[in-house]
Amino acid sequence: RQVIYKSIRKAKKKPPSPDEWPYFKRHAFEDEKEYRVILECREKEVQSESIDLDLTTISEIVINPWLHQSAYPPVEKAIRRCIHDYESIKIRQTTLLQNPIWEQIGLQGT
Repeated sequence: RQVIYKSIRKAKKKPPSPDEWPYFKRHAFEDEKEYRVILECREKEVQSESIDLDLTTISEIVINPWLHQSAYPPVEKAIRRCIHDYESIKIRQTTLLQNPIWEQIGLQGT
């Protein structure tokens, strides 16, 4: 499902429903044009599930900034094995939380 982008002001006026929260993001990130896939299974515990996906529609995979840096190489390697025919897809871990300028901006707002 495509992510819903809203400004904070609009979100305050009309908060997302509980079903929308997993697909909700601030308007500032709209240029990402993000999609999210969530699998729900009430019958059994599911550790993984395969889905058909046209990999030519993906230009980049960005890994969560909270994944410990030491865990990134094996995660990247596992993803690369799955998409081995699509070497043009960039894989990287976001450095958002490690950016000193971003940290300064955040501290100014506190």
